[in-house]
Amino acid sequence: MTKQSNSAAGRSFISGASLAVTLAACGPNPAVLVSPAKLPNDRGIAAGRVRVFKGESEVTSACYLSFDDGAELKASYSIDKTGWVFAALPRKKMYLYFVSCAVWNGLSFGTRQIHFEVPGDGSAAYFGDIEFHLANNDLKTTFEVIGDAPAVGGLVGAAAAGTGAALRSGENWVLINDKSAQTAKAYEARFHEKARFKPWPAKEEGNLE
Repeated sequence: MTKQSNSAAGRSFISGASLAVTLAACGPNPAVLVSPAKLPNDRGIAAGRVRVFKGESEVTSACYLSFDDGAELKASYSIDKTGWVFAALPRKKMYLYFVSCAVWNGLSFGTRQIHFEVPGDGSAAYFGDIEFHLANNDLKTTFEVIGDAPAVGGLVGAAAAGTGAALRSGENWVLINDKSAQTAKAYEARFHEKARFKPWPAKEEGNLE
């Protein structure tokens, strides 16, 4: 990836982080699933768990996730300390493409390898149990790593093979595993109804680093 494309990627990710902060200041976020029974007609459910670490320290509760459809940003989601994500997203292929955390010196990471189809039949897209292990560096270094992240097959598809999947880029690495049973229990405890998760997709072609 060229320096020019790195710069463009950085601008895109920065705009995602800016929107996250803006949405947080504007009241209720439509991306947060409040009640499956009251889901807007153009939205479906995405469920999973995300934890974020800066060096050895967990910073999950200080972080936001950004989702887009490959063309434009569609939603931003603030994670609480539990890491559970129950989101109301557009019914289409979505990418969990960016995580940004309000911590000392900043913390951000982007990837195009976490994507899934959001269904419109009342079931939920399960995108996995994800851990972002990010280097304890400043914001500039993190964005340089984003630009160099390999564009290969999706992590969700690879993890669906049953052994989990990992992405490493420089000092940063991402783990994704299937812990759908635990996620279903958390979903049912929160919404008081049975969770219906779509099966994970078949493994995609490509090499994970």
